[in-house]
Amino acid sequence: MKKIWAMLTALALVCAMLPSAMAVELSKEASGLTNNKTTVTLTVGANEEHPVSDVVFVLDKSTSVNVRNAATAMLDELLTRANPEKSTINVGVVVFNSNARNDGYVMGLTELTETSRNEFNTILGKELSTGTNIEAGIRAGMAMLAGDTTTADENKHLVLVTDGVTYLWGTEAPKTTYSELANSIATGTDYLNTDYHYRDSSDYNAYSNAKKWMTAHGAEIEAVLANGYEVDCKFDSEERIITNLSKNSGTKYIPAGENNPYTALEIATYKAGQAWQDAADEGYNLYAYADQKYTEQYPWGPNFIGGLDTIGGVSGAVPEDTDGMFDGVKNSILYEIQSGTVTDPIGEHYNFDGTETVNLTVGNVPVSRDDSVPEGYDISFDGGKYFVKYDSEDGPKGTITWDIKTPVEQGKAVALSYGLTVDQSKVPTDGYVDAPTNGKTTLTYKPTIGDDTTKEFDVPEFTLGKKESIPTPDKEANGNESIGDVAPGQTISFTIKTSLPETIVGTDADEPTMLIFRDTMTGLELVDGTMKLTINDVTINPTYYEIEDASTTDPKYLREGNTFAVAVNLSAINTDGSLDELLGEEVVVLSYQGKVTAGMGSEVNNEAWVNDSNSDTTPGKVTITTGGSGTLMYTIGGAVLLAAAGALFVVNRRKTAG
Repeated sequence: MKKIWAMLTALALVCAMLPSAMAVELSKEASGLTNNKTTVTLTVGANEEHPVSDVVFVLDKSTSVNVRNAATAMLDELLTRANPEKSTINVGVVVFNSNARNDGYVMGLTELTETSRNEFNTILGKELSTGTNIEAGIRAGMAMLAGDTTTADENKHLVLVTDGVTYLWGTEAPKTTYSELANSIATGTDYLNTDYHYRDSSDYNAYSNAKKWMTAHGAEIEAVLANGYEVDCKFDSEERIITNLSKNSGTKYIPAGENNPYTALEIATYKAGQAWQDAADEGYNLYAYADQKYTEQYPWGPNFIGGLDTIGGVSGAVPEDTDGMFDGVKNSILYEIQSGTVTDPIGEHYNFDGTETVNLTVGNVPVSRDDSVPEGYDISFDGGKYFVKYDSEDGPKGTITWDIKTPVEQGKAVALSYGLTVDQSKVPTDGYVDAPTNGKTTLTYKPTIGDDTTKEFDVPEFTLGKKESIPTPDKEANGNESIGDVAPGQTISFTIKTSLPETIVGTDADEPTMLIFRDTMTGLELVDGTMKLTINDVTINPTYYEIEDASTTDPKYLREGNTFAVAVNLSAINTDGSLDELLGEEVVVLSYQGKVTAGMGSEVNNEAWVNDSNSDTTPGKVTITTGGSGTLMYTIGGAVLLAAAGALFVVNRRKTAG
């Protein structure tokens, strides 16, 4: 009957090995709208310049040779797979018995190299006996991880291997180690077979849910721990506990009897669970493997270790075949996910720009497309490691599906990007709308350890709407905001600096995007041949703009009372996309010269406009005054507000992308 029960327990522990999913970093960003276009980038994983991982093995003294060999084999593979120039892996080990500070059985966190791997192997090749203190082992491993302040907690790993039959607790031995002393003498572990509370088989399975068991008995055990006694505690030549009841400064013990329903095994198990909870609270990656050699005799031990995943991390049985038993640990160090699928519906306010705009990078390095693509996909990357397809019938604007068929390495994020264009038919003619670039975007992935998991990306959005574009130009005379002592006949150099509109339509549009300067030049006359236009310090060829003056018959842009108008065809200038990165920026400068006329009064209003259309709005004004004795003062007043006008055109005000 015991053998059958042991087999069922082992099966349950294998099932318990299914772990919880580990965190995977996701991001989704959209570049600013340029000519109603944006580039969306989905990123899985994180790019780190030099990721660092820590792994500490905490091994029971009785850990089998096969398990120790599996641990060294994992380090050997990490040595092969890891690149020290790009990442660092630190390794430590604690082999514990009644304590976790035995000389020659502990190696502090050390960078994984051939030398440290050999030291690790040497420690694991030694034998150690007497006593089991799982709490001390866990806390020693935690202390190693906590001592490394440069590695993020999410990159720290603690691996526990034990049979779970613990009867000592406390972090020092022997003086501050706690144990139960049955009556007056306890020799070795003979009291493991004493008939105390929770020894009947009906309660063995209670330990399989470690968290539930801890919650059920924690208060009573804490009350027992509050009533310790001091006794002299010594070790004989075989390191077995022998005691007498003469009081002395020494070890606390928990007396057995009617006032204490808990044995040292239960109390030590509880203290081990507390240590595991503390490690989980630190955010470490935890792995517990229950050795099955005592399953038939003392099933509560491996049951409890196998149930530690209810507190945190991963737990289960040591498998019969230990080859590769630490693959989950190894992969969690090397990889974020094993495989996954991103489902990305296009937002209703946008159109997908086509598969030719799709690009992929791994660790910020572009990945090339494959020549052949499997049926059902539009694109294949890197020999079939990544596939992309676009289904135009799925959703209002179609859905992009991105299959990741290869592990995502730690520190080497995988990013997919593609282009979108605003659907003008979805832009409101009155007011604005918040327009997410995509619908609900998800990654369903197989983590390095655990069950398939689904996570959502944040989705960027823009505010779309039709509005007037109001450039905000600055005007200067001779490079200053004001000048004095100006006489008739004197030439003055003027500049008007303004911004590009936020959108420039293509040359195939019904109406090109124009930028129009107009000036009354009251009391001045324009000097022929002095007109010059620059954008971002680049001189624009005069073929791209027209100069209209008062003598022109039926002018296209000139208004009554204006001295001149300059109509700049931005659509024609931008056929090569040279202005796309400058939209909305104050980079346009119109310069010209004006000659002061003798008929200028003592004060006139010199009006000017800058529009991206040809309709009038309220003009900005420059006041010109003479200060007596032929002195003329221009008061420009800082930045001159020049109102915009014209046929309304669509521009887009970016809200916040990403």
